[in-house]
Amino acid sequence: MKNALWIKGYEGKYKVLPNGKIYSFVQNKEKGKLLRPRKSGSGYLMVSLLGEQKYIHQIVAEHYLVNPD
Repeated sequence: MKNALWIKGYEGKYKVLPNGKIYSFVQNKEKGKLLRPRKSGSGYLMVSLLGEQKYIHQIVAEHYLVNPD
């Protein structure tokens, strides 16, 4: 999993890749499990992180896009 980053607030539990794939390390701490996204009512892809619904595009943007503000 090259370029994978731990998701902020979920360190040690979830990793995100630049292409939007998210892996869970909650049950299998060695290998990780690819999470299957679902579509929200507005058409955006979402995943559940410890029961909390998160948009994939926002997770990727937080971790890989530079924001000078």
